Amino acid sequence: MLTGEDIEMLSYIQQTNWEIWYNPEMEIYHQIPRWRLQKEYLFPFFKGIGLSRYVTRMVDVKPYLKPIKMLAYMVNDLRKILFHILKYGKKIKTDLVTACEMQLFINSLISPFYLWKNGYFKNKYQG
Repeated sequence: MLTGEDIEMLSYIQQTNWEIWYNPEMEIYHQIPRWRLQKEYLFPFFKGIGLSRYVTRMVDVKPYLKPIKMLAYMVNDLRKILFHILKYGKKIKTDLVTACEMQLFINSLISPFYLWKNGYFKNKYQG
């Protein structure tokens, strides 16, 4: 369940100098079923957000800066993981929100490797 296509799309729209407007008067009613608040749904969801993180992070980055940015993001992801462990300890295994955050952090860290392993870069650059 990879996600982030909305952010990626908006980033590409901004790159072409189109305007993206925010309308605070606009409202959306989004009814979320109970099952989407359960661990069985949320873990894959946050994992998917994390695994797609490389793509959304690199949309606006010039190609020659991508290795440097990737390294900086990885260091920051490691920092987040370590602080999360230090702050929450065993609560990471018992508290749903804390566990979902950890899923996001870990999968953000491995995102470029996951995408590489699954052919994202090969398909993207072969045209």
